Amino acid sequence: MMNCMQPEQLNLKNYRLSEETMRTKNILTLTLILIFSLGATQAFADDHDDGRRHDGGAGGGYTGSGPAPVTVQRAKSMWDDSRVVLKGCITRSLGGEYYEFTDATGAVTVEIDHHTWQGLNIGPDDLVEIHGEVDNEWTGTEIDVKRIIKR
Repeated sequence: MMNCMQPEQLNLKNYRLSEETMRTKNILTLTLILIFSLGATQAFADDHDDGRRHDGGAGGGYTGSGPAPVTVQRAKSMWDDSRVVLKGCITRSLGGEYYEFTDATGAVTVEIDHHTWQGLNIGPDDLVEIHGEVDNEWTGTEIDVKRIIKR
């Protein structure tokens, strides 16, 4: 014979324990989600490496000499897509992203994308070091500038 309990005879203590257990599980779950999402955010921040330190501290890296600078005259005779470093002055704008770069051996047209300037203000009397690639066109040799350093 089946014993049916009346609603007032239900064990409410077990029901409350179950409710408290669920509340505890929910809090634990939310805490874990928060911890893992903060950890993932930090992991993405650590993975973003553009070669610069963003915390103001001293960065590590290679401290030896880089590629030796070449003259404009030498750069004009190099193979297409050769990497070059030139020291001299940007003497005038030729319009758009094109400028005349001059050193003691001559002048060459350089192409400098807007983002390459990185906020630098450079005049015709400023000595600069440009890193780029030789671009041999049918109209002549140009340098596609990848980086500018004001000296």
